[in-house]
Amino acid sequence: MHSALKGEVGLTAEMEQLLSAVVQHRVPQSWLVNSYPTATGLADWVQTLQVRVETLQQYVQVEGGPVTVNLAAFINPMGFLNAVLLQHCRQQFRDVQTFQYEVKVLEPSDLATTRPSSGIYLSGLHVHGALWDGKNGGLQQPPREHVTCGLPKVWMKIVDTSLRKSSQAKIPTYNCPLYISAPKNDILGAQNVVMHLELPTAADTGVLVQRRVFVTSAL
Repeated sequence: MHSALKGEVGLTAEMEQLLSAVVQHRVPQSWLVNSYPTATGLADWVQTLQVRVETLQQYVQVEGGPVTVNLAAFINPMGFLNAVLLQHCRQQFRDVQTFQYEVKVLEPSDLATTRPSSGIYLSGLHVHGALWDGKNGGLQQPPREHVTCGLPKVWMKIVDTSLRKSSQAKIPTYNCPLYISAPKNDILGAQNVVMHLELPTAADTGVLVQRRVFVTSAL
């Protein structure tokens, strides 16, 4: 690129597309191939990238791995969760099909500073379109549709599928989609859903579905 700008070599089609995107303050498509989807401008994207790198560096420096993570730091957050699950299976000398994640939202006062017995804690989560009742531990229908509130830390607990109690299914839950959100805007669509969090709810699940209630993870 430097030689092309100096006129020593000709610009390729890829170089022209890159320069055009930068001039228009858009993220070049060639950069997004190995990155995360976003609808933000170039400046916001670069700022978010810097925060992600700094966050990952902090995780790497923790002996034994971090206790709590923010999924927004990862390009492939589901790949990270699968790796945590696989590591647990290897430690137990069990097949990966015998374990699964169980979602447990902690109390707001629980800082989760010690390593969990299994799995990992998630932070930086926000609920959109509903409220979280920290006292009763469930989703609540808000007085208005467009509302956002913080979600306490979530324990992605690894449980044995054969020992999981069937009584847990009797608790009303909402299968809430989780997205990785950029600071200002993001592409929210079915193709960008990272996973679904089975959250307990006091609100009618039909209303939550109609309002398209979702959770985002942001740095």
